[in-house]
Amino acid sequence: MLKPLGDRILIKPIKNAEETASGLVLVEHRKPETMGEVVSVGFCAHPLKLEVESLADLLVRRARASGLTESPEHDASEMLKTLVRREPLVKAGDTVIFSWTAGQDITLDDDERYLLMKESDILAVLEPEIV
Repeated sequence: MLKPLGDRILIKPIKNAEETASGLVLVEHRKPETMGEVVSVGFCAHPLKLEVESLADLLVRRARASGLTESPEHDASEMLKTLVRREPLVKAGDTVIFSWTAGQDITLDDDERYLLMKESDILAVLEPEIV
């Protein structure tokens, strides 16, 4: 399977209905897909992650050198590391809504059509209804 890089998401588009609820067949249904299932998610680090982590390590070393185990420097280093930690907002299996103009069409070996898009192109995640 394709593993997206950076903050990109691989989505299997859900085809629009070609038939109405009453059974009427929609012959020329050209509306592009705007929903899909997340297949794979890339992981994007914060652009300043390396700089912030080296600054946090410097704060910890400074605190240790002065003999402190719990200090404002420790708290500051943890806060800095938390600020640059970036988890993807979606996961494989999520059903998402996106703009019809978003994404790059990809066809893989299995002749299945996928969309590769940035995470920021996703507008919403459909959460399952709890009954």
